Amino acid sequence: MKNISLMNNQLCLFDTNTDIKPNFKKDDEKKPTTETKLIREKIAVYGINKLIPEEVLSILTGIDVSKCREYIQKYNFSDIVKYLDVLDITPSQLMKLSLLYEFCFKVNTDTRKERPELASSSKAGEFFVNHLKFERIEKFLMGCLDARNRLISIEILFEGTINETTVYPREAVKQAIGCNANSVIFSHNHPGLSLEPSLADIEVTHRLKTAMQAINISVADHIIVAGDRYVSLAEKGLL
Repeated sequence: MKNISLMNNQLCLFDTNTDIKPNFKKDDEKKPTTETKLIREKIAVYGINKLIPEEVLSILTGIDVSKCREYIQKYNFSDIVKYLDVLDITPSQLMKLSLLYEFCFKVNTDTRKERPELASSSKAGEFFVNHLKFERIEKFLMGCLDARNRLISIEILFEGTINETTVYPREAVKQAIGCNANSVIFSHNHPGLSLEPSLADIEVTHRLKTAMQAINISVADHIIVAGDRYVSLAEKGLL
C-alpha cells in the first residue's frame, strides 16, 4: 500500500463492477483457527511488516493461509479480484476480500489529489491502464482536460458486455461541455485482451471527433486498454 501495499510495494485495485451480495451463514462466524492465532502472535512479537502476503490476506479476510497461498501463486496477488467467481470461499470471506480491494482502490485514488497532466500518449496510456486493467466488462471513458492538459474529470460514456458497446456522440458532447473541457481523451478496455483496434473502435472515434469539432473541443487521443498494455490510436495514425 503506498503505506498499504501488500506485495512488492504496489497498491491493489478494486474491480468496481463486481456485484457482491453477501449471504451470511452461521458457519461463517468461526472461532480463530490455529493459523490465525499464530499470525497474531507473529504480529505481536515481530510486527505487521514481517508478515508475508498470504498471512496478510488471511488475517484480513479469514481465508485459510493455505488457500491464500494457493490463490496468490495461481492468480498473482493483485489479480485475485478478477477471479472472485471461482474462489472456494464463504460469502463472508468474499465480502471481506472485496472490501479490502475497494479500500486499496480508494487509498490509491486519494493519493492522486493533484490532477494528472496527460500531455502525451504515453502518460494517457499509463493513466487509463490503471483505471481499466481490472475491468471485466467493456467500459468507455472520456477524460476531460483543461488548456494545460490537466485532467478535470473522467466521464463514463458507456458500460456493457463485450462487442456490444454503444457510444452516443451527443452524450459525449454534453459531458464535455458540462466540465468545460478544452480537449478530451477517450479510452475503453478490451476484456479479451486484444490490442488491435477494431473497425468499430475506429468508426466510433471518428464520429466522436466530428461531434467534438463542432463545439471546438479537440480529441487528443483514444487509448485502448488490454490488461496491463495499451495502444494509442493517435500514435497509430488512426485518430
